[in-house]
Amino acid sequence: MTAAIDLTPDKAYSCVNNRRKRDRNGSGSLQGRRRGPVRRRYRNIHRLHPHTKGGIGLIPPSASSRSRPDPPGPPDPVTAAACRWLLAGGAQGGYPGPHPGEEHQLAPLLARETGNRRLGLASAADWLRRETLLQPVLALLEREETPVFAFKGFDLARSLYPFPEGRPMADADFILPREKLERVLSAFVRSGWTAGASGPCMAGVTSELKLRLHSVTAELHTHVFFYPDLFPGRLPADLYEDGRVLGPGLRGLAWHNALLLVLLHMLANSRIRPVWWVDTALLCARVEDDGLWERFWTGAAGTGLGPGIAKLLASLVSAADAPVPQRMIRALEELDPRRMRILKTVGAPRGAPTLMGLRYMSGWRRIAWLHILLWAVISSGGSRDRRRRLWTEKR
Repeated sequence: MTAAIDLTPDKAYSCVNNRRKRDRNGSGSLQGRRRGPVRRRYRNIHRLHPHTKGGIGLIPPSASSRSRPDPPGPPDPVTAAACRWLLAGGAQGGYPGPHPGEEHQLAPLLARETGNRRLGLASAADWLRRETLLQPVLALLEREETPVFAFKGFDLARSLYPFPEGRPMADADFILPREKLERVLSAFVRSGWTAGASGPCMAGVTSELKLRLHSVTAELHTHVFFYPDLFPGRLPADLYEDGRVLGPGLRGLAWHNALLLVLLHMLANSRIRPVWWVDTALLCARVEDDGLWERFWTGAAGTGLGPGIAKLLASLVSAADAPVPQRMIRALEELDPRRMRILKTVGAPRGAPTLMGLRYMSGWRRIAWLHILLWAVISSGGSRDRRRRLWTEKR
């Protein structure tokens, strides 16, 4: 039985700067009046992808599509069955769903159930390589008393999944307060990791910084949104409190905050990966067991994205019988939906989030970001002119 929950939102959470809620023409839309000319002028911005070599991280991966993304759908049959199986205890031989094949993202998780020993060994080797390369820098952070918080898979694989290699991931994600970013980045670099262009992240314009060592990628996040200025509310005040010790130099967020950040990450992406549904189902079970729904409500109400969070939770309850109180879902659905419009900008194509980030910044950060954008456009244009000259000379 779920304990009674106080669903009265904190008044402080309901206060948002009105300047962030309107555009220049006063319509309340997040798209400016000069959308066409601006998009043509900065037509090359969408090509500067944060994953490309030498890129400066102008647009998040979720916004790199040329067409407007489809709204996220419910879990597919394999994912729903995997969620139900794990929520029931994950007994060996008890998976009730269809065969995932080798292309499904949950194939490593179900490798033992399907008898795919090769895939299971490959997934275990990938996890071991990532752990081995990260261990020295985490030990250094422990000695310097600057631990980082594991985020998403790098936490949940060891905390909730039946075996770590069952949770596939492309990189190791960490989240930390921005004031600690410089010290943590220094520790990674001293440990042999190579950082991408750090200017936008260090300036607080973007929230993501990529580092690489051999074939392993680590990402340092200071916010769940790639552009923190586009976030319509605020993150929980207790985000870095009550952390769980995962190992030397490594902590985990409290369960209710870990669930909230995974849901916000899902909302900020145009397509939801199957493994994120599994993450959410396992986190819901832990929040239910520990009686943390009231604390989750406080944080979710403050984000300004309550209706979107409710839709994700309702889909998971319908597909996998996740243990989420219906009263919680109804209360989140009744929150002000107007701030949900920001998600259309976050998932918009061709660099629109980049320009809207500039629109919603203020003070020195807007000036710094404008400088970075102008540099990107000029350098991109110069490269294009050089390629044109070389092609002309060859002809």
